[in-house]
Amino acid sequence: MLTPTGMAEADPLADNNTPEGKAQNRRVAVNVLVSKGLDGL
Repeated sequence: MLTPTGMAEADPLADNNTPEGKAQNRRVAVNVLVSKGLDGL
């Protein structure tokens, strides 16, 4: 299962008042969840 999470507003890396800062804050974290039944295949 994949769970994408947008993070720009919740956890900014840079200042959102500049175009460069906004570009740095455009990112997505993807968590990959592996079922215990599939682990080790």
